[in-house]
Amino acid sequence: MLEFTLRRIVATIPVLLGILIVAFTVLYLIPGDPAQTLAGPRADPETLARIRSEMGLDQPLLPGLPLICGASRRATWVIQ
Repeated sequence: MLEFTLRRIVATIPVLLGILIVAFTVLYLIPGDPAQTLAGPRADPETLARIRSEMGLDQPLLPGLPLICGASRRATWVIQ
């Protein structure tokens, strides 16, 4: 039973990584600015820059992926 459980956990890791990569790619491909949507239409540029930095949206695609993974682990960008 322990072997089965460990195999299932190990098999889950690539699936979760795949989901994160697809979600991150879609975030870059959709039109619009997630920071602008989150902050609202009257947000000042400093607020938008802070949100983009916190969400990792100011990074290129590959360097920004670990930031999104960390944010999703803490669920900070979902809750805000």
